Amino acid sequence: MTDNQRLADNELMQYKEAKQEIKAIRNQLDVLEAKCNLTTRSCDAGMKDTGRKDAAGNKILVLVNVMGGKVNNRIEEYIDALMEHRAYYMAKQAEAERLCMSLEIKISRRCRGIYARVLSMYYLYNVRLEGIAVSLNYSYPQIKRLRWHALEQYGKMIPNDP
Repeated sequence: MTDNQRLADNELMQYKEAKQEIKAIRNQLDVLEAKCNLTTRSCDAGMKDTGRKDAAGNKILVLVNVMGGKVNNRIEEYIDALMEHRAYYMAKQAEAERLCMSLEIKISRRCRGIYARVLSMYYLYNVRLEGIAVSLNYSYPQIKRLRWHALEQYGKMIPNDP
């Protein structure tokens, strides 16, 4: 692999890495949600029956203090962690979307035609080379060569950093 191809591959791999990071964060979020669901009770569990009924005949319930005087409530800790993790997840998703858009623009500026399509499909849409070959009606070796040439062309256009 030439230096230009290595530079191009490193730059384009950023989006794939961001997607993997988002997937890992999503898995952590699922674990936190499961913990919250296991520790929380139903909405009615935090309510106390007053023994009275409203005009429609429904029981009148009053909210009971869920904290119970504890400062470090496990449920609240899980919910706080869940909310923070969700905010972090959404921020990472937005960051990855911006990265994807910027890479799409860079690919379209630095490569043309089939080269741009191969790079976009492989790096941004996560299509394997076999799938690209079938989709574009090329042989697998041709797609490998096209990707190789596209990386070289893309890498030549990357500004040299001092």
